[in-house]
Amino acid sequence: MKNISRLVAIVVFAGLAGCGLKVEPFLAMDIEGDNFNAYLAREYQHRTSTEVDVDGNWTHADKLAARGVAAAAGDTIEPWVASDYNVSTLDVPEFEKARDRLMAALNSGGRTQSPEACAKAQVYYDGWVEQAHDNDWGEGLFGPVQPDYVVAERTAFYEILPICEGGRARAPMVSAPQGNDGSIISNFTVYFGFNGSTLTSAATAIVEEIASFAGELTNPKIVVRGHTDSSGSSAYNLALSERRTLAVLMALRTYGSGDASGTWAGEGEPAVPTADNIREPLNRRVQVTIKSE
Repeated sequence: MKNISRLVAIVVFAGLAGCGLKVEPFLAMDIEGDNFNAYLAREYQHRTSTEVDVDGNWTHADKLAARGVAAAAGDTIEPWVASDYNVSTLDVPEFEKARDRLMAALNSGGRTQSPEACAKAQVYYDGWVEQAHDNDWGEGLFGPVQPDYVVAERTAFYEILPICEGGRARAPMVSAPQGNDGSIISNFTVYFGFNGSTLTSAATAIVEEIASFAGELTNPKIVVRGHTDSSGSSAYNLALSERRTLAVLMALRTYGSGDASGTWAGEGEPAVPTADNIREPLNRRVQVTIKSE
């Protein structure tokens, strides 16, 4: 019995030791270039680091690292096929439609015309798939370990996909009746670059869309709240989130929505929980909430 237990322990240890063999060398790579494969490799590098530092999932990190290594070598890496993994069968149709859109954009020139946006779109899509099957147990048992991460990856994918397709990002929005007063709450998200508080052209287009949406409502109440990732000190990030809030408020005023109010949270309310000093693009954001009668 002792020999059997020892054998099992050796097999388990060997299996764990085999995980992550590609991870550390990949994370140590200095990936240069401004073509699609270089952007793709760097995005996989960031995602691999997050998978290790935040989730501690070396098995999935190894899979992501393998894709990044291949991309850095110039290989063509296509987005994952969701039906190959244990995502819910109910979700597969949306994954398939999303992948079809992404592949159409990639194959119609997106890799050369919008290499950075298309690389981000592909890795956000793969992150969406990865989080949707993160339990590794199969459908019907526990579902995704972190359902909020699934939502965040999906949101980021749909945010960047239109840029890859040659257009501009649209603000992700959810509208639903609230209470018995017939009011509607609409939520928008504006993303920022690392350590940045300046609106990109895509972010400005979203703000314009928010203002246009609010302009069609009766007595809208607009609340803007800024956020950061956990990279940097808490005090610095609180000030950075304030600058992001003010940037959106000023832009809203430019487009005729000057009655909006603003608050800021620093790194304290992440969309994607992470360890300290982690650069997470989904957390570098301003949320805009509109309530109308």
